[in-house]
Amino acid sequence: MSIITKILVILILITSVIYLGLAATLFSYRIDYKEKLKQKTEEMKKETSKRDEEITNLKGQNQTKEFLVQKLKTDLLTQTALLHSAQDDLRDWKTSYTQLQNQVEVLKNELEKLNREVELQRTRNKELEQTTNDCRDRAAQAEKDRDSYQIRHQESEDELVKAQKSLAELESQFITQAKDLQYYKGITDALQKQGVIVEPITALIEGKVTAVSETTDIVVVSVGSNDKVAVGIEFTVYRGDKYIGKIKVDKVGKDWAGAHSLKDFQADKIRVGDNVSTSVY
Repeated sequence: MSIITKILVILILITSVIYLGLAATLFSYRIDYKEKLKQKTEEMKKETSKRDEEITNLKGQNQTKEFLVQKLKTDLLTQTALLHSAQDDLRDWKTSYTQLQNQVEVLKNELEKLNREVELQRTRNKELEQTTNDCRDRAAQAEKDRDSYQIRHQESEDELVKAQKSLAELESQFITQAKDLQYYKGITDALQKQGVIVEPITALIEGKVTAVSETTDIVVVSVGSNDKVAVGIEFTVYRGDKYIGKIKVDKVGKDWAGAHSLKDFQADKIRVGDNVSTSVY
């Protein structure tokens, strides 16, 4: 039984009680019971009809409310399902968010690592750039040194050509002087047989070997007539404290002299730069 029906039953009971009370009251005052009952019955019919209309309206409203309640229940179930789905989605989103946070953390770590590697690479690039600049400077200096060496080499070659020419001239002169020496030796021997004393030059003269012939025994020294060098003077050749041999002057210039090595007194090969002296070693 619905609430509205219960209300209607209660109203009918109340109405009945009222009616009985009125009837008893009228009876006690000896009023025309039938007339009053008739009036009251008409009133009750009207009231009942009114109440029926109200009950019908209330039933209609109740049905509408029940329909609305049912609809609300359906909506509630739908919203509950949507809520559960939203909760599931939220859990999925939370899981995805956690995974994204982990990935972001990993990416941050990788980014920091890359930044360190980039900084290290920048440092290496600076060092490499500095090394490259140093290499360029060294290369430029090497080119300058190479040019200087080439110039010196060319000058040395020019000097060597000049020395070779001078040596060739000395070799030619040596042959001539050898003939002259043989001639003067004959004269000296003749003078000595006649009792003439020929004294050698005893002044101390020192110099250096400036050229040596590879094909003959010709040696060129750095002293000449300006240093009182004369043909026939013998020089002792030494290198430091080491005795090398002896040479004898065959031709004299102002600042040079050509000589030949004395094989009987030679202890080592004469080289350019060796020292010569007229004193006994």
